[in-house]
Amino acid sequence: MSNDATKAQLTAAKQLIQDKRYDEAYALLQTIDHPTARKWASKLEESYGVSGKSKQKPKRSGNRARNLILFALAVPFICVALIFLIPTGTDEPEALPTQAESVQEVAAQPTENAPVTSTPTPQPTRIPPSATITNTPIPTATNTPEPPTNTPVPTYTPIPPDPVIFSSSELGLQPVIGPVDLPTGIYRVRYTSTGFGIVDIETIGGECITDTFGLFNVSSGEANGGAETIFASDSCSGLITVDNTSEPWTLEFLPVTGLVPFNTTYSSASDGLIPLLGPFEIPDGRYRATFTTTGFGIIDLEPISGTCDTGVFSLFNVSRGEADSGAQSLLTTEECVAFITVDNVSEPWTLDFEQLN
Repeated sequence: MSNDATKAQLTAAKQLIQDKRYDEAYALLQTIDHPTARKWASKLEESYGVSGKSKQKPKRSGNRARNLILFALAVPFICVALIFLIPTGTDEPEALPTQAESVQEVAAQPTENAPVTSTPTPQPTRIPPSATITNTPIPTATNTPEPPTNTPVPTYTPIPPDPVIFSSSELGLQPVIGPVDLPTGIYRVRYTSTGFGIVDIETIGGECITDTFGLFNVSSGEANGGAETIFASDSCSGLITVDNTSEPWTLEFLPVTGLVPFNTTYSSASDGLIPLLGPFEIPDGRYRATFTTTGFGIIDLEPISGTCDTGVFSLFNVSRGEADSGAQSLLTTEECVAFITVDNVSEPWTLDFEQLN
């Protein structure tokens, strides 16, 4: 089978999978003599069964990748919180008065309404010869403040991994890259090319966590400005495969180091055709989400922590013509920290969030 025919069949199988037509996708993949087709068929068997009956999307309690995301992003914020909780020595509590000080203060106060009495003339007192008179002053407590110290509290600042970048100009159009060791962390992966491209990573050691069907499977034009996806490494060591390409490309693994502000409007004009949005904290509430495009589109949330409820399935999974005037969905959040993924789009789009309460 020619390379162009294989491309067309893999693209068709990808579309069937994204439309949740798993039986048809599996049957088509069985007719394609290509490693990617065999891998996708195997994943369909593992995730959905050979019959192609989809499992109901579970409540988003978090899988291994999401737990790793939470750990990687939570560490710096936990450390910042600890800085404010650890006493620094500059704000010491005021010392309570000692018993001697209390007695002195009471003794120094004037006595109100004291009866007037005459003071008799003191008579000399005979002191025995063996006795001695001593004048022992009452010891007074002193509260000497300690000088403030400016000793900084030690803090832990995780060092993010460096970006990892590959390109066809250095490695060729369809290389097998590696083994590549990617430090533990969360990465925004960006693939840029004017042509087709199938990019995946085969795990050798550790955990290399990708979407169910690999890193990228883009058609011509979908990655002109860079298609993006999420990748998690737990001491990942793997081989990166680049296939089905005929145009120059670059592949970047960019570490995610913190949260970004949440906006209520996103678009392909400002964010790219297939971007990875976030991570950000979405304020608590209920939102009407509106996705507008003349083409296909799959929009989903990848939760890190909290409740990010999109219902049983993804936020949007629309076919051509279904979102011309805007498809709408309901999102409910409570302490939700998440990424938003955009996939399977080839036409300009906008995504808006309207808070309802």
